[in-house]
Amino acid sequence: MRRLSALILLILLTSAAHSQGWESYKKLCDTSILSEYLGYEKSFTVIVPKEFRYGQRSTYPLIIVYDRQNELNFNYTIQTMDYLTAFGQMPACVIIGVSSDNTKRYPETQLKTSAANGLGEKNDRFIFKELIPLARDFYACNSFKLLIGHSRYGFFSTYQLYKHFDELNGVISISPFFTQKNVNLVDSIANALSAYPTMPHQVYYQFATGDSIEDTRDYSLMRDRLNKARKPDYFHFKGYEFYRSSHFTTPGLTVGQSLYTLFSEWANQSMRFYHDTTSATSDYTKYAGAMNTVRLTYKERIPFSIGVFNGKGWQFYNEGKYEQAIDAWKLLAEVYPDYSESYLFIAMAQKELKFPFENALQYFLLNLEKSPFYSAAEKEELKKEGLQLRE
Repeated sequence: MRRLSALILLILLTSAAHSQGWESYKKLCDTSILSEYLGYEKSFTVIVPKEFRYGQRSTYPLIIVYDRQNELNFNYTIQTMDYLTAFGQMPACVIIGVSSDNTKRYPETQLKTSAANGLGEKNDRFIFKELIPLARDFYACNSFKLLIGHSRYGFFSTYQLYKHFDELNGVISISPFFTQKNVNLVDSIANALSAYPTMPHQVYYQFATGDSIEDTRDYSLMRDRLNKARKPDYFHFKGYEFYRSSHFTTPGLTVGQSLYTLFSEWANQSMRFYHDTTSATSDYTKYAGAMNTVRLTYKERIPFSIGVFNGKGWQFYNEGKYEQAIDAWKLLAEVYPDYSESYLFIAMAQKELKFPFENALQYFLLNLEKSPFYSAAEKEELKKEGLQLRE
């Protein structure tokens, strides 16, 4: 695989996009929004797939990671996602890291019913009524939503799972507590399972504990209650026990396993499509079937990676099955229209078949010129490669 205008009154763009050395992602911006519900500014970082561009047709799952201000854990989490995305274990997503000022972190994760200064309910409205709509409108996010929280935000993200049980695809709650004054999230999650006997998509709940006595106690309560509960078929939960790990290292031990579990069906469908090279059914039909399964699992048609389509095309090409290679690359061009090499490879296969290839080559050159996917140097190199087909 080769490689706003201002957001009207609410958004202040403070840094340009750069890749941070990631394979699949680039940092789009550090920015902030003045929350109507909280009454103050909330800062966040937006990280997008490298192929992202404003106004694009395709959309991405949204992952919100709390405690962006914790550089060590946040960077490790992003590196883990980049690693899993690069190897096809999870899809490319839009990742928003939300920061919390240390003076506000406690009230932001405390519910009003437990403490007079609690802002948890307002913080929840900020996320669902301000940040998520913003992500949908400006960062090409679809309805898939995953929350990741640690410690106090582990509690808060679990509260949000209960509050938005039919809206969320999953929550990864790391070293949380579940009980506070007038609040018992163990009961709340169990009640939500009873309230929603069916769901049009799967819901994933991953939670972990470390060596904190309070975390361990609440973890046992949640684990035992969920093990005994009558769980709907759509609900998938898994608890991770790291009793010898400190409270501060559990994010690094939890995130990779949790993402692997959550996106395993997407990865399975992706690999089945990649390895199915039989000619009985067209790739278009196979892909449509796979996307139907993905939609039933995740609520959205989440496309496979560029590498899957491209790799399949090259499998066919190297076996001399040029017409099937063309179909695979045409499908790639439909799903990722800014990946200009699709048209170059189509032209190459057409030349091998002794078919006219000039139209595909011209489309490649025009697409390459406007594509945001490539650097100037890469564009120049690819242009030379394309023009060599005429020799």
